[in-house]
Amino acid sequence: NGVNHHRTFMWLKRRDPTRPVQYEHARLEPTWDTNALETIDTNTDIFCPMYPSHEKLAKYGELYEDWPHARPLIMCEYAHAMGNSMGGFKEYMDLIYQY
Repeated sequence: NGVNHHRTFMWLKRRDPTRPVQYEHARLEPTWDTNALETIDTNTDIFCPMYPSHEKLAKYGELYEDWPHARPLIMCEYAHAMGNSMGGFKEYMDLIYQY
């Protein structure tokens, strides 16, 4: 995330302010171990983490409604089996339906 991504975001918003922009790496910190809502940068309309833990998703859902600059969370990837058993998938679906 840097100047070019911010400028591109602003160009897109000037050209079509109704179109949502999603950029996975739009974060002020590389991880969101403390509070995801405080680490999302301004150049994305959607918070889109890859492989977030169940705990982090639940925390985001709990804090979302009370945060003035919160963005919708759409996981860009959260399940990838590659021949494995898909452990934890039910927990992701439960959180998706809950929040």
